[in-house]
Amino acid sequence: MKHRSHYAITKRWLYRKVYDTGSKTVARYCIVYIRHNDLPERITRCGFTVTKKVGNAVVRNRIKRRLRDIFFRLYDTLQTGHDIVIVAKSISVNASFQDLYNDIYQGFARNDLFVA
Repeated sequence: MKHRSHYAITKRWLYRKVYDTGSKTVARYCIVYIRHNDLPERITRCGFTVTKKVGNAVVRNRIKRRLRDIFFRLYDTLQTGHDIVIVAKSISVNASFQDLYNDIYQGFARNDLFVA
């Protein structure tokens, strides 16, 4: 596996592309957007959005760290060639790691993102 930054969505226009043309799955603690990408390397990239409504910088960074950890725990089981954006809801502040994990897992499963 390459460095984690290789799997990150970092450009605003890429986020917009996923929001505008991807499929959306709403769960209790987060919203998952998934879009097929046309990269020749066939990698799956992920971006995270945690707005100021969720909390201060410390809280937002803690949630992003949890989401990033969940994504990389599931990465080897995912189909390749997708862009994913995970948006944390304000209620995610009170969620346990397992609750967030289950939410994201279900969001990926609803979009048939797991390798059969």
